Amino acid sequence: MGKIADLSGVRAAELCGAALGDVHWVSGRWGRFVVQGKGARGSGPRQREAFLFEEGRELL
Repeated sequence: MGKIADLSGVRAAELCGAALGDVHWVSGRWGRFVVQGKGARGSGPRQREAFLFEEGRELL
């Protein structure tokens, strides 16, 4: 989990809430996954997409 967070640039807390259904294998070259971001300036959490990259895809 730490390796995927490092490769994709998401926070560990965001990655904990992600499920396998949040992974979109056909988006982009290696796939993307949706995480609940923290939001900015008190606006609340928002969904955002993070890239898996080649090594992250192999780890999953």
